Amino acid sequence: EEADSESPRSEARTRRTPGGLALLAVAVGSLVAIGATLDVELVRSWVAAQGSWAPVAFVMIGMTLAALCVPMDLLAIVAGLLFDFVFGLVLIALASYLGQCLAYLVARWLFRERFARLLASRPRLRIVERAIELRGALLLFLMRLAPIPAGPMSYLVGASRMPFGSFALANLGLIPVSFFSLLIARGLLQAGAEGGPD
Repeated sequence: EEADSESPRSEARTRRTPGGLALLAVAVGSLVAIGATLDVELVRSWVAAQGSWAPVAFVMIGMTLAALCVPMDLLAIVAGLLFDFVFGLVLIALASYLGQCLAYLVARWLFRERFARLLASRPRLRIVERAIELRGALLLFLMRLAPIPAGPMSYLVGASRMPFGSFALANLGLIPVSFFSLLIARGLLQAGAEGGPD
């Protein structure tokens, strides 16, 4: 009788799980849409107005934008306008790193249980999660080096069983990406300044 009484509950949970994953997809899509509407000049002006607190403001805003799945290019443009190359690189890498960690923790807190229920109902997917758990850090590190949006991947990994330590280590791949993003942004800004009206 106990098994019979529990089976409807487990079936109900299984039915709700795809809805939870759909909610995750909608949430990440909404964050991307919000990020796409942000005004670079508005962010730059606000950060510049903070004076000596500008680096702290930049990192805090950058961390939030990274968690909102905003492309790193926006951070690179603002950093190129406000800071020298080395200092800007440190700030971009720090903001992006902390933002991805925040995305991971939000997904772990909100969606881990639903993701676990989905895996319990589909054994083949458990093999994928096991691979992420064992080799995911290396794969994620390589993906950080590729032109793949970092935010959605952080939410997905946060819902998996990858330990936070492995995730944090894999995020070091954001450093070379930050370097090239800032290099390109500063080159574009310099070209724009030289090509502007005299």
